[in-house]
Amino acid sequence: MAKLRRAPREVLTLSFADKLDNIRAIARDHERLGEAVWPRFSRSKNLQRSYYRALEEVFRRRLAGEKRAWAGEFSRLTRALFRTA
Repeated sequence: MAKLRRAPREVLTLSFADKLDNIRAIARDHERLGEAVWPRFSRSKNLQRSYYRALEEVFRRRLAGEKRAWAGEFSRLTRALFRTA
């Protein structure tokens, strides 16, 4: 996370696109599978929650322009997913 906080904008944007795709996929799978989605990860859902919320903070602080709207989507998905998880 520390590297992402200091990463050049291009690296941040690439990482963000990857993580946005990931959280979208997890949210879709959670909608379909419910709690059965969590065992597929090597880390617990609590650690996943901490990780995605830390990412949310970095993206919210560092992204600008149209990417800020995408950061809003990331935040909404993260909060909704882990509110139900």
